[in-house]
Amino acid sequence: MTNSEYIQANAYKPNTSHGNLFTDGNGTMYSYGFHYPLLFEVNGLKFINAMGYSNTTAKHISHARSLAQHEVHIPYNNSDISPLAIQKALANERAYILDEIEAIKRKNTKKEARLQQRVNEIEQALTELQGTL
Repeated sequence: MTNSEYIQANAYKPNTSHGNLFTDGNGTMYSYGFHYPLLFEVNGLKFINAMGYSNTTAKHISHARSLAQHEVHIPYNNSDISPLAIQKALANERAYILDEIEAIKRKNTKKEARLQQRVNEIEQALTELQGTL
C-alpha cells in the first residue's frame, strides 16, 4: 500500500499505522510522530496541517489535502490541536497575511508614485521639445 492509499483509506480512523504515518485513538493522523498532526477533527470540522517541514511531509500533505475541509498552519513541534490552539493559529496566519497584503499595497503605491513621476517628467520633456519644433 502506498502512502497515498493509506491516507485515503485511513483518514480519521482510529489506531492505524503505515510506515511513518499513523493514527491515534481519536483518528488524528500523524506524520513521523506525535509532534506533527497531519489530519484531525476539531468540533466536527476536518483540518489538515499544511505547515510543511520536509519533502516527505509535503507529499503527505499533498495526499491528504482533499480529505480536509480547512487548512491550518501549526508551528513546528506543536501538537496542540485543541479548538483554542487552532483558533489562535488561524488568527495568527490571518494577521500575517493581512500584513503582507498591506505591505504589497504600500509597495505598489510607491511604485505607482514613481511611475507617475516619470510620466510627468516625460510630459514636461515633450512639452519643452514641442516648443522648440
